[in-house]
Amino acid sequence: FTGCSVTLLLRYWITDELRAKQLEKEHLQREEENLKQQVNPNFLYKTLHRIAQLGETNTLAASSSLMKFSKLLRYQLYDSSRNEVFLSSEIQFLHDYLKLEQLYYRQLSYEINTQGDMFCVLVAPLLFTPFVRLLINGMENPDKHGNLSLSFSADEEKLLFTCVTDLPIDSNNESLSMIRQRLSLLFGKAYSLQVLPPPFIIPDGHIIALTLHFNEEV
Repeated sequence: FTGCSVTLLLRYWITDELRAKQLEKEHLQREEENLKQQVNPNFLYKTLHRIAQLGETNTLAASSSLMKFSKLLRYQLYDSSRNEVFLSSEIQFLHDYLKLEQLYYRQLSYEINTQGDMFCVLVAPLLFTPFVRLLINGMENPDKHGNLSLSFSADEEKLLFTCVTDLPIDSNNESLSMIRQRLSLLFGKAYSLQVLPPPFIIPDGHIIALTLHFNEEV
């Protein structure tokens, strides 16, 4: 009788543990999908409104912006459904995204630097956009100055993404917590993320450093 009771209790415990892990995984996957939905209605409205205004004075610039907007939506709708995309595609998406953000945030400036072959590295889609979105949220109004310097360095062993900005970051921000959760879901222990104040005097500035290790177990 005692042996049967222990066996049943053990079976129930294992079942409960598996169910708890499954629920946690489903919860993290839902949060991952929320993070991937970076083209929100507010962004759509602001971008389309600004393109319409631009079309009244500069049809060539409006046409170019509309082309970037269509590419961004196509990437969001189709490429983001894949498990992996080329890093070069992610970087192009960031270029288009930031160009469109500049239509609204007129004092926003950015640069993207790369080192290594970006066409040979595969990453999860929309992996870096949440970081950029988090930083741009620190711009309180369209006339606020903001600078972003994004860098990608890749080799056979790892990918290093860094972002230096003079914009503020709330370390307790819910979006930052969701970013960490998604990274844990995708990479387990094969990543490191640091959000630090810069080693030079920039009011409210920060450095984001994300390292992904390719040859470590998730």
